[in-house]
Formats: sequence, structure tokens, C-alpha cells
Amino acid sequence: MEGVKFGWSVCVPESCHAEDVLRHFNRSIQDLTEGLNLTVSLEEDQCFSWADQPSLGIPDYLFLIF
Repeated sequence: MEGVKFGWSVCVPESCHAEDVLRHFNRSIQDLTEGLNLTVSLEEDQCFSWADQPSLGIPDYLFLIF
């Protein structure tokens, strides 16, 4: 199967950078992916923090309640 994309998410402290997460992930899956042609990428703009969440207004809360 070529061109298959797999998405994943992980929670890390906000002080961690994308390259740190990617380096750790690559080390973690190294034995599991032996013999596979696998490319893993992670860009800084794919990282989000709690501060990036949009604030909810009254209409949003009303929608969630009803």
C-alpha cells in the first residue's frame, strides 16, 4: 500500500517543540517499523496548545446544552 497516511496525536508539555516530539516518536517506533519504508513528519504548525483554543460565547454554550 503506497500513499497511506496515518494520523496520530499526543499530549506533551507546551514547552516541547515539534522536533523533540518527532525524535522521541521515531525512537519509540524504530523496532516496530523495521523493514518498512516509513516516513514520519511533524511540522511546528501542526502543534496546538490549550491557549490556541477559541473561546466559546453564549451561543456556543447554548448549542452545547440543548
